[in-house]
Amino acid sequence: MSLTIPAVPQEAVTALAAALPKIATSPAVAANAPRAAAGVRRFMTARAAISLPFFVLDLSDVRKGTMAARQVGWRHLLPTGDPAGPVLAETAIRDSNQHVFAGVTESPFVNDLEDQLLLLLTDPTVPAGSYDAALLQVPAIYVMAIWLQDTAHHHDLIAPVAPTPPSLTAGRQYSTSQFLDALRASTEQARSS
Repeated sequence: MSLTIPAVPQEAVTALAAALPKIATSPAVAANAPRAAAGVRRFMTARAAISLPFFVLDLSDVRKGTMAARQVGWRHLLPTGDPAGPVLAETAIRDSNQHVFAGVTESPFVNDLEDQLLLLLTDPTVPAGSYDAALLQVPAIYVMAIWLQDTAHHHDLIAPVAPTPPSLTAGRQYSTSQFLDALRASTEQARSS
């Protein structure tokens, strides 16, 4: 298997690099999110990050499939040197394709995301092929997944990241149709609750 992390647009890197120095020197960030401050400092000195395009699929578009997902920005995993894992910085795409800084987060979710991505890179059960890595979120039912987009457009794979609704299993690789069926099941469960 060949897995490619797409090149991040220079505009997104510029937006990130412009905002992060303010975060690195913020006493509030240092006090409330010490790993975020460390990740920011590492990015500023080494430009170390794994950056993934970030897509959102609205619940109303699930029946249309993943082709209805729209790219809303980039998520950047910033290494911290801490065993607790990286922090997540986000750049959003606004009107007229302008990239803007959207925030920094440190949480267990970010560590799970990094672990899942590293597992997928070395997982022998991933079918042979060539994939571009991306993130896919379905905000209405709190689903975040790593989306392996098949460059030959045959068989995308989607691996949800914890936490997941009962219809999905974190880390399991789903075909697009399996993933969409699980989303539909989660939607029906949410409506009946």
